[in-house]
Amino acid sequence: MIDFSTGYTYAEILEDMLSQVRKTCASVGIAYVQTGELPREESTAYTLICAVRECVTNAVRYAGASELYVQFSETEKLAAVTITNNGKRPDSPIVEGGGLSTLRRRVERAGGIMAVQSLPIFKLTVTV
Repeated sequence: MIDFSTGYTYAEILEDMLSQVRKTCASVGIAYVQTGELPREESTAYTLICAVRECVTNAVRYAGASELYVQFSETEKLAAVTITNNGKRPDSPIVEGGGLSTLRRRVERAGGIMAVQSLPIFKLTVTV
């Protein structure tokens, strides 16, 4: 959960979270490639950052990726993130385990939809 006792604004905390994702990518040897910007609505942005964070872990653990592609988009009513990587393609459909299952619950509690595509490439899309 977010600690507001730091004196930072929610927007600053969100930007720091995204910065930490970038630093994590760099530390594990993954290039972070982002298009689009975080959505303006803060709780939505938080949910989307959580999705990106989960995909960093999975891109390293399961795909051996060297690049993570993150695309943020926003309309007047919806915000989304689509995440792919350049790692090994899945041999079979992705089975949601602890991290993806937890993310799905978070997304659905926020009123969003999470779609996991396995073939021909891994792609995670979260729309809130």
